[in-house]
Amino acid sequence: AGSNRISNYIRSFREKNPSNKINFYTNFEIDDFLKLINKSQCLIGNSSSGIRESSFLKANKVVTNAQSDNKAVGWKPYEGTFNRYWLIENLLHNDFKPLRNGMYSYHIDGLDVLGDQAEAGRDEITAALYNVKTSADKKQNSYLVKLFFDAKVTEITKVFSDGFITNKNEIVQMLKQVNPSNSSKWEGMLKEQGK
Repeated sequence: AGSNRISNYIRSFREKNPSNKINFYTNFEIDDFLKLINKSQCLIGNSSSGIRESSFLKANKVVTNAQSDNKAVGWKPYEGTFNRYWLIENLLHNDFKPLRNGMYSYHIDGLDVLGDQAEAGRDEITAALYNVKTSADKKQNSYLVKLFFDAKVTEITKVFSDGFITNKNEIVQMLKQVNPSNSSKWEGMLKEQGK
């Protein structure tokens, strides 16, 4: 609400008061934004600037602080590969950007439209799963990929078991490659098609 008016005021201020000490930017990639906000002393932006994006920085700080606490368990990388340290490391690592984008589109562009437009929803979910695969290919056996499939295996099999899907064999093969621990469930999607 009011964002156009605010943009116009800022633009007008910039044009009337040229300065080499103040810079105005409209968009940043999330990684660049996090670097900038981490070094900033003052923040002016929309309401999510200090809340949503800053939470990534706070998560990293929590891990750093917990690692120095000798009593904290599950916060150190050498305490196993499936713990809080690796969850946060995976969430913040740039190799998992396709997975983060995939998780978003899986829900917003896929599941949210599935009821009204089944084919379009499945297509978006398929694209999202290929995004997850991109991250999984970079980081084999990662905690975040494991968590994603542990949470979504039943949902994914249901989405692709209903109705005839022309590329189901290809999807099943991809899922078996990315998440072999659920191979029998992925194979079950093909059996449903024959019914």
